[in-house]
Amino acid sequence: KLFEEIYKAGVVDSFGQPLALVYMALNQADVSKILTGPLHSYSIQYLRHLKQFFQIMFKIDDSKKVKLKSLNDTEQMDVDDNDADEQLKTGSEKLILTVVGLGYTNLTKTLI
Repeated sequence: KLFEEIYKAGVVDSFGQPLALVYMALNQADVSKILTGPLHSYSIQYLRHLKQFFQIMFKIDDSKKVKLKSLNDTEQMDVDDNDADEQLKTGSEKLILTVVGLGYTNLTKTLI
């Protein structure tokens, strides 16, 4: 199980994905991004619940497609450096989840 989670990589493991997703959804009204491995089935259902309860949707992109777009924008990248970087990357496919937070704040919090 440990080697499987290491292979998936990303910022959080598959069991910590829902917690990171709820923090992103309730965060300040600003853009939040996270890099994860493949989504766990529980995380997919959790995204559905977030959409149902908070009317919030996550944008899910493949990290390789995002990197290709950024490489096309910057023409000064050396091709040899890109090939070397691609050989060093191992593991499963990565996803980038992006959301604009709701800006939830604790109204019962007293000001000092």
